[in-house]
Amino acid sequence: MAYTMIAEREHHKIRKQRESALIVLANAQVMEAEGWKVVITDEDGNSQPLAEFEASISQKFASWYKPKCQPPLPTTVPAPNVFALPQAGDSEAEAIVAAELAAEEVETATA
Repeated sequence: MAYTMIAEREHHKIRKQRESALIVLANAQVMEAEGWKVVITDEDGNSQPLAEFEASISQKFASWYKPKCQPPLPTTVPAPNVFALPQAGDSEAEAIVAAELAAEEVETATA
């Protein structure tokens, strides 16, 4: 067999051997997407992580194989905790709003 994929997760290990580099690549991508750590060994005995193997495949078959773009990693933006108790300094903004409302009331009363 030309290529061997070894996928490991927790206490499990899966080993697949295939002649086609593209079939091994497809299997490895699925396994990695499911949380497995994947290493591929070629016919020369060189072991590579999935990203390096895919890069070598894209060079070998450059005329027709284009690697998929990796989706961006999700990022989270922390939102203010509206349920938290007010902290020191939080009342400063409330005081400004209250002062603005009071000034607005004075303006409307005099008009």
